[in-house]
Amino acid sequence: MPPPDVPTNRADESPIKPVSAKPESERADVGNAAYGNKAVNEAYGLLGQNLLTKTPLANAFGKATNSDLFREGGLKEAIQYGKLLVPSLWPQLKGDAQTKGQPREGSRPADKPSTKPFLRDTEPTAEEFEFLQPSLPVSPELQRRLADVMAAIEREQKELWRNVKDLVNRIGRSPKEALIEAMKRSRVLGIGEMHTINGDNNALRNFGATVMRDLHDQGKATHLAVELPKVLQPVLDKFNKDPKKGELEIPDKIIGPDGKEDTSPEARGGLKLLRAIKEKSPDLIKVFTAARDAGMKIACVDNNANALQFANPAHPDIPRLMSQRDADMKDNIMHIVDQPWNPTGPEPPSKVVAWLGGLHFADSAGKEELRSVGELLRNELATRLEAVTTFMSQIGDGRTADGTNLYVLTSQLNRPVSVPTRDREGHQNALSQIHLFRQPQPGFPNYNLSSFDNVLVFPRTPAVPQDTSAQIAIDKMTNMKPAPESKPASYLPETADDSETARVGNQEKVKEAKREINASGQPPSHVLSEAMKNNRVLGIGMGFYEEGYEQHVLATMQKLKEAGATHLAVAFKQEALDEFMKTGKVDASLVTAMPGNVMILVNMQAALQNGIKLVSSDLSGHSDGFSSSSKDEIEAVKTVLKDKNAKVILLTTNSQLANSESANDGLVTGQLIRNEPDPANPGQKIKFVSVKDVKTDDVLEPVSSMFRGLKEPIAIPLRQTKEFAKLKAGYEFNFKKPATLDTWDIVMVYPQHK
Repeated sequence: MPPPDVPTNRADESPIKPVSAKPESERADVGNAAYGNKAVNEAYGLLGQNLLTKTPLANAFGKATNSDLFREGGLKEAIQYGKLLVPSLWPQLKGDAQTKGQPREGSRPADKPSTKPFLRDTEPTAEEFEFLQPSLPVSPELQRRLADVMAAIEREQKELWRNVKDLVNRIGRSPKEALIEAMKRSRVLGIGEMHTINGDNNALRNFGATVMRDLHDQGKATHLAVELPKVLQPVLDKFNKDPKKGELEIPDKIIGPDGKEDTSPEARGGLKLLRAIKEKSPDLIKVFTAARDAGMKIACVDNNANALQFANPAHPDIPRLMSQRDADMKDNIMHIVDQPWNPTGPEPPSKVVAWLGGLHFADSAGKEELRSVGELLRNELATRLEAVTTFMSQIGDGRTADGTNLYVLTSQLNRPVSVPTRDREGHQNALSQIHLFRQPQPGFPNYNLSSFDNVLVFPRTPAVPQDTSAQIAIDKMTNMKPAPESKPASYLPETADDSETARVGNQEKVKEAKREINASGQPPSHVLSEAMKNNRVLGIGMGFYEEGYEQHVLATMQKLKEAGATHLAVAFKQEALDEFMKTGKVDASLVTAMPGNVMILVNMQAALQNGIKLVSSDLSGHSDGFSSSSKDEIEAVKTVLKDKNAKVILLTTNSQLANSESANDGLVTGQLIRNEPDPANPGQKIKFVSVKDVKTDDVLEPVSSMFRGLKEPIAIPLRQTKEFAKLKAGYEFNFKKPATLDTWDIVMVYPQHK
C-alpha cells in the first residue's frame, strides 16, 4: 500500500499519476484561444474585439498573447491540485498539467495512473467557471502587456478627441449663419432634434424659434415640414391661415376639406397626440408658431402610425405603417417640393425646412430597411442636381441628452456652435469618426457623425442654485413621519369610458382589468416589502410621477428596511452620494442631472432616514441619475451581494428592468441579472423582482387612462392578475417591439396630484 500522503484510487489503491504533457508540435495556439476568453474581453470593456482587429494595435495584442508567453509566463503552472483554468485554454493546456514546483503539503505526484477517475469530466462547466473566474490566476507578464496595449489605445483615443476639440475651435461657426447658408443652397434643409417632453430644456427648439424668419427671408424657405401625422393637416391649415396669427387651437374633431367630420381612429388619435405635444412640449409649438408668423406653411409629413398608436395601440396597421414612416415622409416632402408656393403667381419653387427627429436624417450604412428620410431625399434630388443638407443636434439638458458622445462638449461650450463633418472637398474630418451613441443600439448601425453633414451643439444649462425645490423637499422630510397605509374598499370604479376603451381595449376588458386591480392591489409599502423578503434585489422603475408623496415613500422604505434591505443603488457618482449621506445637502451634480424631478432624491433621503446605505450604480461615471448601463448596474449590485446578509433596492428606468424579448436583444438589467450567479450563494442565481412605475398622465402609456381616478398609491402584483397583466405597456425608448405589463413583476402607480 502506498504512503498515506499519496492520493490513490479507492478501487485499487494505486497512486494517481498526473497526465503527461503533449509534445510541443501537438499544442494548439494558446494565444488565439485566450483571445476569446471572457476575462480578456472584459479587460477591453466597451472597446471590444473590433477595435483591436481593425487597428495597428492588433499586432501588439497578438504579441501580448502568443503561445510562448503562455508557456513561459506561468499560466500552465496554474493547473495544480484544486485549480482550474479558463475554458478556452483548457483543451490546449490540460496536457501540461504536471507542475514544476513542489506538490502541496501532505501530497505528492503518484507513480501509477488511476483506473477510475474521481471527476466525471475534466472540462469546466459554465457554473464552475462563473464561480471560479474572479480568483483564477493570470500571468503578471500578460497583465503588464495588456496594460501596455490599453495605454496605447488610450493615447490614440485622446489624440482623436484632442483633434475633435481643435476642429470645433478652428472651423466652428454660428448655427444661425450655418443654417442660413445651407438653406440658400439647398432645396431641403434637415434639422434633426433630440425629442424631449415634460419641461426638459431643449435648446435647439428655443434657438429654432428665433431663426425661422431668417430661413424664410434670406434662405427663401417656404414650408416647415414637421413630424406630425398627415391626418392633422386640416388643423394646421387653419393655423396657417389664421389672419390674427393666434396660437394653435386644437378642435374636438377634424373637419376635412370636403366639410365632413373625419371619424376615423387616425383622426381621434391624432388629436390626442397633438394635445399631448401642446401640453408636454410647448417649446415645439413655439417653433411652429415662429415659422407660421415668418410666412412659412406648416406641413404634416408623417404617416398616421403614431395617430393610430394614440387611438388604439393594438391596431393591426401600426407595424406596417411604422416600417414605412421614412419612405412616406420622403414622399410627402417631395410632394411639397414638386409644387410651387403659389401656382398662379410669380412665387419661386417651394423650399423645405424639415424639422424631424435626428435619426430620420442619418445615412443607413447600407441597410436598406433603415434608409432615412434624409438619405431617400438626397438620392432623389441628386438626379435634379439639387441639394439636401442635414444637421444633427446635441443639447446639453434633458433626460436623454447624455446618451450621445457629443454630450461631453456641452459643459465646455460658452455658446452654440455648428461644425461640419467634412471639408469642402467632401473628405471626412476628425469629428466624422466619432460614434453618435455612447453605447451601440441593437437593431441600428453604430452611426458615426459622418452620417450627417453637420452637427449643432448647445451648451449645458448652468448648475442650479442650491436653494432648489429638491433641497426644500429633503429638508422637510427630516421631520416627517411615514404615512399610514391601508387598502381602501376600492381603488377604481369598475367602469369603462371612451378614452379607456380607445387606448386599452373593449369595455369588458377594461372592466375586468379594473376588477383585478381592486382585488389584488395593495399599498406599495405592503407589496414591495413582501417582494423584498423573498428576493435579494428589488428593481424599481423611476417614472416622473408627481411630488407630494414623501410620507408614502418613507412608509415604503421603512417596510423595505424591515424586509432586509441594506443598500439603495442609484445612478449618481459615489463621491456625490457619500457627501449627501454625510451632509444631507443636494449639490449641483445631484440636481442638474434631473431637472424638475426630486423623487429620486426623496427616495435617497427616505433610505437614509431608515438606515439604508446609498451605493452608486454609475461605475463608469457617465449617468444622469435615472439609470446606468446594464453592466454597471449589475456589477454594482453583485459587489454589494458578496455580503450574504445584503439586499439591494435598485432605482433605474422602467426599460432597464424589463424581462422580455421586447428589450433590445436582452441588453437590459432586468433580463441579464436573473441569470447572474449569486456571489454569496454558490450554485444559485440572483433572486430579482422588478417594479414598473406608471404615471397617470403619461400619454405614451395606454393603461394610464385607467388610473386617472386613483386617489391613493397602489402596487399590483402581476402574477395575481390575468387580463391586466396582458395589457400593452407604454413605449420604452430601447425596446424593439411593444411589450405587455407582465414584462415586469409589479406595477406601481401614484396618483397625479396629492
